[in-house]
Amino acid sequence: PILIGSAVATVMFVVAAQVLLPKTIAVTNDIWFEQVRGKVPLGIYRNGRYYFKGTEGFYSFQWPNKEKMIFKDFSYSTWDDNYNIRSLASAEFADWVPPIWVLKTGQVIERDESGSFVSKPFKIYSQRLPESPDDFLVPEYESAEMSLTRLFADIGEQDLQSEKIRARAEFYARISYLLLGIPLLLLGLPILILSYQKWGRDLSIAIPVSCFMAFVAWGTWGALQSLAKAGYVMVLPSAFIVHLLFSIIGLYLLKKQDL
Repeated sequence: PILIGSAVATVMFVVAAQVLLPKTIAVTNDIWFEQVRGKVPLGIYRNGRYYFKGTEGFYSFQWPNKEKMIFKDFSYSTWDDNYNIRSLASAEFADWVPPIWVLKTGQVIERDESGSFVSKPFKIYSQRLPESPDDFLVPEYESAEMSLTRLFADIGEQDLQSEKIRARAEFYARISYLLLGIPLLLLGLPILILSYQKWGRDLSIAIPVSCFMAFVAWGTWGALQSLAKAGYVMVLPSAFIVHLLFSIIGLYLLKKQDL
């Protein structure tokens, strides 16, 4: 009955991770990280400005207003293969009006075929750029807000191999985390039985041993996930080796109790 109950609880946790938790975590993160602590865009923060590398150029701006999508002292530059600047668009303010960037009060500097630079001042200038604000305003805790199916789909959306490995590690880590209770239970049951047989109802030994066992499992699992995300160990084995090891030991001890 205990194992059946743990299996039912695990299924409920998986369903919650798919349907319920992404929404609740998103709301919690929005309150804590964005409204209370202030949201930090991805990129580099230097001397009061944020810098973001896009697919074709570089963005630089001061703190954006997320609600109105207004950027102050905005600039976008493109470079050639020899790291020479090819064009630069700068403005006092930039508004995001999907799918157009609207730059206000600034200038566009472009290099012509002779290598000279031509400056074109403007009051209002509309331009299509490869990135939208969502690309560099994605919070670092975004993966926690994804459902299991969204995490899996995110693996195929990564272009770089290192990002694919990290996305795969995030997915398997979420699955293995939900299943971690079963191997702990399989190992905890024989420990509890052995403690009862030797010391009766005195749990002064069983409780510390169980806590130590859980600490070892959690610490080992967490360390393996960090190594997997960094690409030092294989993703799939690192996600489930703790489960496999603890389950084998637990089943062996349970089998020994039956004998």
